[in-house]
Amino acid sequence: MGEADGAMRAIEKTKGIEWARASEKFPKSTLFGDDGVKAEEMDDSWIGNNWLVAAISHIAEKPGRIEKLFLNNKNTQSPSGIYGVNIYVLGFPMTVMVDEYLPLISQEDGSSTTIFSKVNDGGALWAPLLEKAFAKRYGNYEHIEKGLPSEAVRALTGAPYKEYLHKNINIDELWQLVSTKDKFDDFISVGTENADDAEDGVGSDKGYSYSVIGTHTLKKDNTRLIKIRNPWGNEGFRGTMTDKDPRWTDEVKKELGYTNGNDGAFWIDLHNYKMHFSETWISMKVEEWSAAKFLKINDES
Repeated sequence: MGEADGAMRAIEKTKGIEWARASEKFPKSTLFGDDGVKAEEMDDSWIGNNWLVAAISHIAEKPGRIEKLFLNNKNTQSPSGIYGVNIYVLGFPMTVMVDEYLPLISQEDGSSTTIFSKVNDGGALWAPLLEKAFAKRYGNYEHIEKGLPSEAVRALTGAPYKEYLHKNINIDELWQLVSTKDKFDDFISVGTENADDAEDGVGSDKGYSYSVIGTHTLKKDNTRLIKIRNPWGNEGFRGTMTDKDPRWTDEVKKELGYTNGNDGAFWIDLHNYKMHFSETWISMKVEEWSAAKFLKINDES
């Protein structure tokens, strides 16, 4: 089922939704949650906005980045119920203001939950509020159904990006690119082809976006590995170096800091990375850049 079909199914499922104040439905919640922002806090959304979720999760990998997107700088609910989010439009920063009303739907146990990004177990409101601000910037929730994660990173951080098609780059050049940019803390996203036969039996879904969050060369055999996170917080991947792979010896686990958990993170060797994913996007870290913008008038070009 494609993202458009998923969106139509979501519309059917959301009949009878209500808009309610976050402060009334989630009175104990705070803006960033009890334990602070975590990359795995983005939960499944009923609309097909995997590209946005992947970008937000990637930004959240580094402490403080999500917090900088909000004008509200305290980990509390806004007394006025108003939140400001910094977003770039045509390369220029602007602030999108949203209220605390969130779309909810009733559950079988009588409770209510947001229909798009969820208020997580730690009581964090930042994910649904950030998604709402992004939807407002683009018109509505349906308008953020599809896109590139690099475009979402640029809209949220101002970071320019470049796309690399795996079929146009050799494996050594691809490793040099990804491993170098990873050291620079640039945002690296990877995607699969959006084609009917793109699912290749290893769990990398068609038209799907993932975050690259690390690279490593194994000491024992120089195997080049890339660490990837599924933004939905579950692995799904059934290829090389899954949690059940016999190559996870105690030595390798220690070298890679391995933990057996369903956090959506997994390792893949470079060969399979190139083969099972179709493109890599590099979004440059611009936090330390200096920029000046000027208005050009009487432009006759």
